[in-house]
Amino acid sequence: MEESLEDFLKKYKGTFVFLETAKEKRRLVEFVTADENSLHFTSPETGSILVRFDNAKKVIRTVFPEVGLYNIGDTLFVDFFRVPERQWKRSPCRSNCAFGIPLHNTMATPTIDYNTMSQAFAPWYPNSKEEAEKAIAERGGVALNTQFGITLSDTADYNLWYRLSCIGTIKDNQIKLNYIPLTQEVKDFFGENLTWTNK
Repeated sequence: MEESLEDFLKKYKGTFVFLETAKEKRRLVEFVTADENSLHFTSPETGSILVRFDNAKKVIRTVFPEVGLYNIGDTLFVDFFRVPERQWKRSPCRSNCAFGIPLHNTMATPTIDYNTMSQAFAPWYPNSKEEAEKAIAERGGVALNTQFGITLSDTADYNLWYRLSCIGTIKDNQIKLNYIPLTQEVKDFFGENLTWTNK
């Protein structure tokens, strides 16, 4: 059974999808609206893009970023998560995903928009301790991967975060965990002796 335009709009209107054709690499766009024959997409790079409705399934790719921490913009890091109340939408949008922040009084929570979604789909994480320390000095904190982040601390050199929970501190490169259930995950990332060094 073919999908009606009404059903298609219900699933995708206002969402971020990738358009992909044989001639072009995939491109992040926002699905704005549709008429009887065409779907209307937009992106800052290309402006308005029209796709024939009967061709939509061939060129639209729906993907969600991995749930976890991202370095978005130029402050700290954010936690990307899905909001279960609106799962009938088939792609990321403002009603089915959100960003959380670790320190609420230091920054505004980013919104789900083209800029933040494009950064989540092309994540950046530091490749070395020096790169992470530079980012922390500039931003106040940095996500090391989708699970762990580090921010400046008043009581140690740094606070260690697992998603949006502060789980310990780092002082003189030694990690002190306050949340023991994550010991193995921290060891898997930082090493058995719980020190933050270049590896």
